Amino acid sequence: MDADDVTDALAPKSDQLTFAHVESGPMEVTLARVEQAKISVSETQLIIHFMEFPGQPLKPGKIISRVIAKVWGKQAREWIGRRMRLYGDPSIKYGGKAVGGVRLSHMSGLEAPRIVEVSAGAGTRARVPLEPLDDPTQPHLSAFAAAASLPELQEAWQAAAAAGVTGNPTVIAAKDKRKDELQEVAEG
Repeated sequence: MDADDVTDALAPKSDQLTFAHVESGPMEVTLARVEQAKISVSETQLIIHFMEFPGQPLKPGKIISRVIAKVWGKQAREWIGRRMRLYGDPSIKYGGKAVGGVRLSHMSGLEAPRIVEVSAGAGTRARVPLEPLDDPTQPHLSAFAAAASLPELQEAWQAAAAAGVTGNPTVIAAKDKRKDELQEVAEG
């Protein structure tokens, strides 16, 4: 490595999703799992892992965390397989300086645009506008439920694979559930 070449130093931090990942444009992500980490005696932070970025979770601030919980509920296991669109906002400040940060603009599970109001700390409120995000898994979940035989379920699974959604835990669970139901009927 050339001591003067700063390429490696300019690459986005590899252990988490940051502004550098989204400053060039928004990205849609699918939640794979959620953890909580104690960052001080009195504070816990969410760590959100995405299917599209293994090993690079988002460590959202309180506002994004509160918005997600307000829209999807406080049980993180219910968030798995849901989708959101993230974008970079260069005006986000840290230590009084604009350093850029990650914001949320769209979420799956919304039926209409809405403004979510949450505490922003120190007696202030944040109003976060959100748009619905189409769920690419929904047609496949419906096809699994409608499958009347194991061959039909296999066809539906192949269509889901062609659409690239077979890694989604919700899709896998729905397929497995319907497969069990169809096998029970066949054996029955």
